[in-house]
Amino acid sequence: MNICDAYEHLADEKSKLIFKQLLNFYFAGKMETIDNDPLNHQYFPADIEIKSFKRFINCGSYDGDTIKSLNTKIGKIDELICIEPDNKNFKKLFNYFNDNQKEIANKIIIYPCGLWSDEKMLEFSSDNNVNSSVSEGGNSHIQMISIDHVIFNFQPTYINMDIEGSEIEAIQGAAKTICNNVVDLAIAIYHRPENLWSILLKINAIKPKYNFYIRNYTGRPAETILYCIHK
Repeated sequence: MNICDAYEHLADEKSKLIFKQLLNFYFAGKMETIDNDPLNHQYFPADIEIKSFKRFINCGSYDGDTIKSLNTKIGKIDELICIEPDNKNFKKLFNYFNDNQKEIANKIIIYPCGLWSDEKMLEFSSDNNVNSSVSEGGNSHIQMISIDHVIFNFQPTYINMDIEGSEIEAIQGAAKTICNNVVDLAIAIYHRPENLWSILLKINAIKPKYNFYIRNYTGRPAETILYCIHK
């Protein structure tokens, strides 16, 4: 039932095709190439209108790769918040901003934390570049935060998340921010098979004012993004 409900919420035929191709991959083992777009369109899709990038929350910032794309495609924005828990990635991110802040945004805040539904310490597998993640038995501990509890008076216009499987918890921790703002979302849905439908249904339950689109950027399940465009 959940799978069917999510499918019916998709706004275009391309999204429905990708959804069915991913179901075939996960449950039937069919290794067909998933309908995909160029990787450099990720978070900045050519065929989906993001209303505004002016106040951007970038969750899972890595070394600033998404912000480099933002700066190339959109130019300087008003305000930017980046959240990156891995120490090595955070240092690279800091150095990038330290060298380029004037060209990126009028105001930049970066948090060396993970995202969750509330504040707690969790075990973390660090130093895995883009794959560092919350993991039981990880080699370190990190402070988790929720967007609702640490970001005030920001009024984001766009939030993207690729946080290695913690998306559902992070969305719960951003529920008030999502409800109280006209904000478009771009959420990774490929870390677990059930994320294909559970993340869409979670966001729709929080705020049923979105049109939902799915786009893929590799031809494989990796880098599949759910776009939630405010009506």
